[in-house]
Amino acid sequence: MKSLVLPGALLLAACDVPAPPSTSGGVPQLAEAGQGACGRGFSVVESDYQSVNVALLSLEGTVLTESLAASEVLAGGADVSLSGDVVLTSEPAVGAELPLLDRAASASRVLWLELATGRVARRVDVATGFPSNPHDFVAISSNKGYVARFGHNRDPGRQPFDAGDDLLIVNPSSGELLGTIDLRGALGDDSAAHLPRPDKLVVAGGSAYVLLGTLPLRGFTATVPSRIARLDPETDSIEDVLVLEGLRGCSSMVLAPSGAELAVLCSALVDSNGNSQQAFSGVGLVELAPAPRLKQTFRADAWGDAPVGSSGAYASASTLLLTTFGRFSATGEAEAQDSLLALDLATGRAERLLESEGVPFTLGGIACAANCGQCVVADAQREGGVVHHFGLTEEGGVLSHATVKVERRFGLPPRDVGRF
Repeated sequence: MKSLVLPGALLLAACDVPAPPSTSGGVPQLAEAGQGACGRGFSVVESDYQSVNVALLSLEGTVLTESLAASEVLAGGADVSLSGDVVLTSEPAVGAELPLLDRAASASRVLWLELATGRVARRVDVATGFPSNPHDFVAISSNKGYVARFGHNRDPGRQPFDAGDDLLIVNPSSGELLGTIDLRGALGDDSAAHLPRPDKLVVAGGSAYVLLGTLPLRGFTATVPSRIARLDPETDSIEDVLVLEGLRGCSSMVLAPSGAELAVLCSALVDSNGNSQQAFSGVGLVELAPAPRLKQTFRADAWGDAPVGSSGAYASASTLLLTTFGRFSATGEAEAQDSLLALDLATGRAERLLESEGVPFTLGGIACAANCGQCVVADAQREGGVVHHFGLTEEGGVLSHATVKVERRFGLPPRDVGRF
């Protein structure tokens, strides 16, 4: 791993090169700040997939700290190295810590950064002997949480909880692994030839919901619909399974401001160039009560020939911001750009707000404080990497748009954004 912080001052002196920039550290006042109706701000992960930097923005898009933590952070006097493959959890962070998911094959784990200091407060290793590739974490209580492990172990049975493709039950306070929830039963007749591939997690109305990509045993081109499993956090059991008919390759799921609805984003990609099964790409709206129900589907081909991306957020009760993927040719030339769309959930009309600047797959995460009309979008290409800040009306219309250069210490491009 390429580190942002070289380990020894003597080495720097011997090479006669200047010391690399240090982190700017935590924001002490955030540790005791109340969440409020809109939270406290936005978190940003920058990465070149070798090194990583975590920054914080206010709700209005001003930089609170350029570098809360970088590739090497300290916890209790011991070095903790972050890989370049770090993402944020999908639910807003609460309290005095910011959870991160390190998905590296050598260090699959969940870490909590102190907002006041930038130090690692706690960590839970979730590899259990194989690259478990954690895609999300959600807290059920102070001593219980679920980790969605996308990775599948083809040679399990060597240590506890090592099958993967599951929800790992952990104690986030102690780091103890408590158990696992086998999700294969949620696939029904498709379980013989497919894997669940759990992705995003949401807690609402006393239930936990996990999005299942439902991919073949080998390969990542979906041939059957994705699913949502509803779980009882008291018993850790599956209560309902919703088959997302007509939608494949779903990888993102976000909760509406009302808490009564989920929006599911499905790309149906067939390769890394951006080609997709376009007829199965789109956005599904899922009503949660009394049981999950797919009440409406917006097909991506209604907006053009671009598949839905992997990022989205409710900008208001009636507007969803989402990305669509661009496309490369077989020879590596850009054939289409990513787009940022504002989807009117009442009419199905999609307004294009932004495109990537010359290179597909560079518009990244989206996060919104819908109650306050504030949204941010990661852009890894424009101006060397910026975050777009949008001020919105109550109906989701754009009032203002500004680009924010998050930091100039390391020059890493923003990839993911979240709320805290």
